[in-house]
Amino acid sequence: MKTNGKIIGLTCVECTKRYAENEVMYTCPACDIAGILDVEYDDDRARRQLTHDSLARAERSIWRYLPILPIADDARLPTLQIGMTPVMNTRRRNDR
Repeated sequence: MKTNGKIIGLTCVECTKRYAENEVMYTCPACDIAGILDVEYDDDRARRQLTHDSLARAERSIWRYLPILPIADDARLPTLQIGMTPVMNTRRRNDR
């Protein structure tokens, strides 16, 4: 499995052991189910790619965040609109 460069590594929340992006899946082998893996993102890369200007120009969907999502750049994305669901005001909601 190839890496996408958006993730620096994975760290076990139980024993703090670090793993490469594709070295293990889901949990730390040493800690089993308690060893949930925290994902460490490349914050510098994200900061460079996801600017106020790029967000203002981007389509209003979840895919505006693609540069920082842990999805391969060449992944086939669903065509269904995902995210950015508007919140509508209703009389009942406004009465609270």
